[in-house]
Amino acid sequence: MTVEPSLDISPVSQPEIRSCYAHLQSPSKGYCFQCNRPVCETCAFTIPMGWMCPDCMTSGASPQERRSNLGYAVGSLLLAVLGIALLVAAMASSFLFTPEEAETFAKVVGILALGSVLGGITLGLIGREHAKRTGSPLALIGVIANGALLAVYGVLTIVGLSS
Repeated sequence: MTVEPSLDISPVSQPEIRSCYAHLQSPSKGYCFQCNRPVCETCAFTIPMGWMCPDCMTSGASPQERRSNLGYAVGSLLLAVLGIALLVAAMASSFLFTPEEAETFAKVVGILALGSVLGGITLGLIGREHAKRTGSPLALIGVIANGALLAVYGVLTIVGLSS
């Protein structure tokens, strides 16, 4: 016995047609995706998963969305810290190695730092897009921190090339 997967993302169907929770004289169009209350044509906000009632739309992001946004922001900030540590290691290499070894080490670690910074900017921008409903500034702070680190990396590269 095989079960066919369903691609239907409409709200859970209810057995009876009820009136809207806010407009008792209007029949419901469907049910709120988040709280499962019946909503009419006037109240229903269309979202990718179905519909949402005005109360759920104005209450902000769900706890699951907030956790998801926090992951992007924390990842962005951690990559900024990693980028700083790698750049400090690259600059300290001249004290730890011979000049030839230090140059090779600094190049490799510098490339890793650049990857970390670019990854942090990417995560921060993705997190910022996801955080628009929560208003959390953490992802934006991650983008700014990684952007500043990228500017420092650029300046150090230019100074290193000129010397």
